[in-house]
Amino acid sequence: MEKLVLSRAEAIEKGFLEDKIVYLKPSPRQGKMIKSPVHVGYFMYEGALINFVLPKDSRGELINVFTSREEQDYFEQELGVDLSPYKKTNNFWNTFRVKFQKNPITMYEGTKFDLANPMDNLRVKVLSHCIDVAPNWEQRFEYPTYKFALVQEDYEENKASEEAKMNQEIWKHFGSISNNSTKMREFVGIYLASHRKIKTVPSDASKEWLMKELSDIIAESPTGYLDMTKDPHFSMKAFILSAVSVGAIEKSGVNKYVIPGETIAWGLNELVEYLEQLRENSDDVYLKIKAQISMKSKK
Repeated sequence: MEKLVLSRAEAIEKGFLEDKIVYLKPSPRQGKMIKSPVHVGYFMYEGALINFVLPKDSRGELINVFTSREEQDYFEQELGVDLSPYKKTNNFWNTFRVKFQKNPITMYEGTKFDLANPMDNLRVKVLSHCIDVAPNWEQRFEYPTYKFALVQEDYEENKASEEAKMNQEIWKHFGSISNNSTKMREFVGIYLASHRKIKTVPSDASKEWLMKELSDIIAESPTGYLDMTKDPHFSMKAFILSAVSVGAIEKSGVNKYVIPGETIAWGLNELVEYLEQLRENSDDVYLKIKAQISMKSKK
């Protein structure tokens, strides 16, 4: 077979390498014996070493870290070794180790890997299959086995940029409705109903009360607020709340809605889907509710 000779740039373009720096960072948790973060042995004792090895699958076979034969050929050419996980003798993976040693620097910064370097890239491929290692910092608490996480070098900058963009979108929306009590009432009401909150919007809610509620929602869950601004069913949820306010739909408990004359108690999302179907078919039930809302609003 013809050997695959690629430049570093070509290997990056093909996706075999990446122009990224990642760190293997510890995600300390309490142990059964040592629970204090200031204890010398918390997480690991100083100088202790962990060797990560390529895991095996459910059949007891070494995992293949490559996505294609071409990718494997490239790494074999670069490193000068046979990287087949299926070799019965002299298997490279049986002796390959990725090391993490505890010291003040690795505990704070982590161990650095350059994904544009074939050997470092191979090390990260192994780490990404280990049950001890979360794929990113956000997921480090998703499984109790995670004790480390792979973190991109520009993680903090990207996170700050994403948060700034999110805050910009949130406050842009807030500004667009903050002078309109009707829109604020609608947004707060839909948010509370969608999140199954017991609290409801008082019929005599002041502008100041509504603005405080919006501010509280943003402080409590900025992502929840932003998601609500992009909810594709927002208008139908507003329709439902209007129907509840005029008695065209009855609400019981936190998340049960009944259309008078029908026996089904719907959850909010199920009622949204049902009414959207009725609207699409110009069904009499939907048209009656719409007429009741219109009649009330004209008074």
